[in-house]
Amino acid sequence: MPDSIKLIGKEAFSKCTVLENIDIPAGVTEITERLFEGCESLTSITIPDGVKVVGWRAFCNCKLLENTAIPESVTNIGIDVFKNDNNVMLLVKKGSYAENYAKENNISFTA
Repeated sequence: MPDSIKLIGKEAFSKCTVLENIDIPAGVTEITERLFEGCESLTSITIPDGVKVVGWRAFCNCKLLENTAIPESVTNIGIDVFKNDNNVMLLVKKGSYAENYAKENNISFTA
């Protein structure tokens, strides 16, 4: 996706079964609700620094999603964002909002 994109609408890639990886453009500040929900082939995503919000169920049922870096700029992560993502490992900064979210939701992480 081009860097000129600033907003990706809710559910834009929901249930896209052929999407394997994606780089969110640098100008995006919110990963909207259910954006990638059910993307069964998604293994990696790059979330740029500057993203502040990861919406409800954004990556729910992305069963192949693995190492996912959550930048320090993220200060709000919705409910069930990584539900049923049994392989996910969040890469977070020590003391960040994302680290606390991972701890509170029993999600594997490394800081």
